[in-house]
Amino acid sequence: MAFLYQLTFMELQNKRIPLKNGIIGIFVYLFLWVFEPFGLYTCHHLIRMSGAYTATFTAFCVVNNPYFPDLIAWFAPGLLASILITRTVLHYKKKFKFAEVNN
Repeated sequence: MAFLYQLTFMELQNKRIPLKNGIIGIFVYLFLWVFEPFGLYTCHHLIRMSGAYTATFTAFCVVNNPYFPDLIAWFAPGLLASILITRTVLHYKKKFKFAEVNN
């Protein structure tokens, strides 16, 4: 197993990240910085990252759950996370004091 890791690491050492990926990343960051308010971006990022974590946690509960019924393992993490995400987003909307942007 260690040989496989060393081989992969040695292969990755010789590769270079193309310059165009860094330039594209800088332009995307500048676009978000100029055209989107900081608070709105923070709320969108928080919602998406929390949703991804909730999906991962739900999958873990469904696969590794010997205690609760399957229905509870499927729905409980989503319900709890939606309540916590809503409360957190409302807190940050109040903190940053920005108006809702309708697309």
